[in-house]
Amino acid sequence: MNSAGRSRIPSAIERVLARHKRMILTTTLAAGLLAAIVSFLLPKTYTATGRILPPKEEAGGLGSVGCGPFRGATAAA
Repeated sequence: MNSAGRSRIPSAIERVLARHKRMILTTTLAAGLLAAIVSFLLPKTYTATGRILPPKEEAGGLGSVGCGPFRGATAAA
């Protein structure tokens, strides 16, 4: 394809965009305005979550049975 063929594509796109410039701008501004209005009219909602974890077990609890290098230490004691 020569350079003349490539230069026609952008100019065709530019013509279409220029022809519909008003519609593109109006639609964009209307959508932005509508989104702003809706965001201000919706009630503010806040969510908080909390977790209560059990205290950490000291060595010798059920959590240490079968774990680590001291596997049989609690059963032998």
